[in-house]
Amino acid sequence: MRRIHVAVVIWLSVLFAPSYGKCGTTVVLLRHAEKATSPANDPPLSAAGESRANVLADVLADAGVGAIFITEYQRTRQTAAPLAAQLHVNPQVIPASNSHELVEVIRNIHEGVVVVVGHSNTIPTIIAGLGGPSVMISDNEFDNLFILTIGPSGTSFVRLHYGSNSTSAKAPAEKQEHAMQLKFSRSGGFAGTATNVEGVVTFHDGTAEVNSSNGYQRSLNPAEVQSLKQSMDLKYLRGLGAPQTDLRDAYQYDVVIDLDNKKRESFSFHDQAAEGKTNNLLQWIAEECRKIWEYRTKQ
Repeated sequence: MRRIHVAVVIWLSVLFAPSYGKCGTTVVLLRHAEKATSPANDPPLSAAGESRANVLADVLADAGVGAIFITEYQRTRQTAAPLAAQLHVNPQVIPASNSHELVEVIRNIHEGVVVVVGHSNTIPTIIAGLGGPSVMISDNEFDNLFILTIGPSGTSFVRLHYGSNSTSAKAPAEKQEHAMQLKFSRSGGFAGTATNVEGVVTFHDGTAEVNSSNGYQRSLNPAEVQSLKQSMDLKYLRGLGAPQTDLRDAYQYDVVIDLDNKKRESFSFHDQAAEGKTNNLLQWIAEECRKIWEYRTKQ
């Protein structure tokens, strides 16, 4: 029954998409299924991930998929493999660092259904690049199914879930005051979407690294990790108030803090501080966005 429901949603998203000459392109985007813990650089799917990949094949079997895109990592290839085998479609590989290239390839597909299997930090970038809304994918979420229908007149967007709830299994406990992940994005500014950037900080035991979908990556030193954790004082951040909406040409920073794999706090800030309050977290994020932007412009 789950497969029928998704097929119907895809059909409806095409039927009620903004009107234009052709039917348009429906893009089904998802993160790879659950992965094993090793090897760290390119882990395969876990047993749970293999089971989810089989569910995906069943869910999309009747959706009319004509093209499948994956990254160079085996977890995306293995997630798409059952569906590709069932449909006799050869997945096309576009590296994870080339999300913007994938967006252009999809924009040149003017009709049909396309499946994209990516990562928690690339799928949001691709959705935004195709004209969809801002989305966040937590580190322990593997069951999202994003359906985006695009055409000259606009887009329609649906967020579904497939298979078992990937967030229901309790993860190893950590202290609640220590964030497991910090996700941030910069938008707006004088140049608009041309200077949008995003990044994810993943915390471990006393260490952390920051990554962006454009290939930017660096490890934080212990002092920086400690300072960053201290700046994520939730009580203080909540007290900064709602973002101002009348700041023309100001950058907006959207921040999501995932705590102990269960709880989430979201904030939005502008780069023009309100009421003179100091926001050390915003200062760090603004500087990191600058580094990510400089890295992008040098590629």
